[in-house]
Amino acid sequence: MQSHSWVTRSSRRRRGGSLDVTLSRADGVVPDDAVLLRIAEKVLPTVPGWKAGG
Repeated sequence: MQSHSWVTRSSRRRRGGSLDVTLSRADGVVPDDAVLLRIAEKVLPTVPGWKAGG
């Protein structure tokens, strides 16, 4: 299974805390970066305490 992960800090100002978005594919194809970014853009704003551009 191929997967691709993206990790970001939850805030530029606060220390600690990070979020990890991982996209996995069972068909052996490496996941597309653009798809991972689109998913992160939709999911991260729904995380409690997440501040875009923080």
